[in-house]
Amino acid sequence: MSPEFQINGDLRRGVPFLEVDYPASLISQPQSARPLGEELKSAYRDLLARRTDDVRRGACVLFIKPKVVSTALARAIFQLYKVVSADNATLYCANYPDRYMDTLTALGMLALPGFFLKRTVDEALDDVVPAGR
Repeated sequence: MSPEFQINGDLRRGVPFLEVDYPASLISQPQSARPLGEELKSAYRDLLARRTDDVRRGACVLFIKPKVVSTALARAIFQLYKVVSADNATLYCANYPDRYMDTLTALGMLALPGFFLKRTVDEALDDVVPAGR
């Protein structure tokens, strides 16, 4: 993983969970889409490779920590979406800033089957695994 991008992967309620963070100056660079996308895909695959009993394979939750996003992030999310979708799973994107929604709209991501935006991680996880399970 590059030192500029911080991607933490874990299982939450058995669901692959990725948290991404980065400096605003980095994500504003268009060339950052490819390396960030590769790191997201790698982190997702690493989570799936864990003990198969513990992993719910029908979904992935991506938490966007920064409040500044760009087309580069949207393209990286799309790279992750393609891998998650190829696994017949759903990608939930939590905490994507409302003021940048036009980027996802312009790229057609909001119309993709199996791609959902949620305000919080818990909201996303509740869609996959109802609370208390």
